[in-house]
Amino acid sequence: MKEKIRLSQAMIVKNEEKNIERALRWGKDIVTEQIVVDTGSTDRTVELAEKMGARVYHFDWIDDFSAAKNYAIEKCSGNWIAFLDADEYFNSEDAGKLMDYIRETEENGGEGIFTLLVNLDEHGNVGTSASHIRIFKNLSDLRYKRRIHEQLVHSDGHNIRVLDATQELTIWHTGYAGETGKEKQKSNRNLNLILKDIEDYPENYEMYLHLGNEYYGREMYPEAEKAYAVYIEHLPVEISGTDVDAANAFLYHIYALLQQDKDAGTILAAYDRAVQRIKENADIPYIMGRCLYDAKFYGEAMECLREALDRLEKYGTLNKSQNAMQNVNSIYEMLGEGSLKTGDIKSAVKYASALISVNKYSVSGLVVLLRAFKGNGTDQVPVKDVMPYLSKIYDLKNEKDKGLLMAAADAVAYEGMSEYLL
Repeated sequence: MKEKIRLSQAMIVKNEEKNIERALRWGKDIVTEQIVVDTGSTDRTVELAEKMGARVYHFDWIDDFSAAKNYAIEKCSGNWIAFLDADEYFNSEDAGKLMDYIRETEENGGEGIFTLLVNLDEHGNVGTSASHIRIFKNLSDLRYKRRIHEQLVHSDGHNIRVLDATQELTIWHTGYAGETGKEKQKSNRNLNLILKDIEDYPENYEMYLHLGNEYYGREMYPEAEKAYAVYIEHLPVEISGTDVDAANAFLYHIYALLQQDKDAGTILAAYDRAVQRIKENADIPYIMGRCLYDAKFYGEAMECLREALDRLEKYGTLNKSQNAMQNVNSIYEMLGEGSLKTGDIKSAVKYASALISVNKYSVSGLVVLLRAFKGNGTDQVPVKDVMPYLSKIYDLKNEKDKGLLMAAADAVAYEGMSEYLL
């Protein structure tokens, strides 16, 4: 007889009164218990957690996240554990699907589930993302290691058998947003723990990625550049297309160079290395293309932006390219505008048409298209030929569509179009 799934929710906390209720709320209807290990809160975190029915334990902080998390695991009685931080949560839809994925993993002999973790900024915009094992089987030899940026491992080192649900389950993380992120930086806690870990384990080069992130967040760009360079230097020759950490290291290495106003040759050399080593990620060519576009190097920018679109089409966005995907409309806008600036009218029509075909209310896309049709003013495409093309996308009887077309025609001074639409 199959064992019934009993899911324990666990977390370690300190001064999380702003987040604790949301952190506990998502699991209320599906978990059998909620374990909260407090490491020294001085606010209402403990009071609120107990009020919501969680079992609260106290753990004296010893500068070791793994020690605190492993203590929480010991308090769990369920045969599966959901271990999210207090500033992380599933939305209600994904929480409702979670037990089905646990059962599927259990039936296939799995021990953990990969979910996507997405970082949100203070405005709720999507930032970086990565895959993590936050749902796992409660096994006696499965515990966390490392004092910070801890990893879940078997005691003998063999791989955890996982189900990949990164396309189906998303954890939302707000911990680096706004004042919360600034408070963490001011405390120096994370930075000191990373430096201590590097001191104790100098050949654990993965920590240099986290060191670079800490320095970058503090606007210490020369230090960030050096830390990312050490991490990159020790990456394997073959890098997986879904290696988010490697992609982010290359990307933020470029960001650090840009923030220091390094010369173009240095930045472009770093970009060339990045796109050659990280072959499937579209974020790197997208960011480089945007920077070149802003600097008015339109030809070079368009080459990068076309590479970004090509990678999105070929390799998708599973565990990668979230930034490019989020800004795909912007990519088409820059390609359309850049084509006009470089005199490639045919490409301008192509990119502007692609944009308005999926978002017909893109003002910039429509304006670029009309500017392309207008040409230099002496070879304007006649309105009678333009309107059948536009009517495939816009409803000329709809006042909103009609108003948009008139506004765009006026903006580019497209002779005869406003009169045609009246």
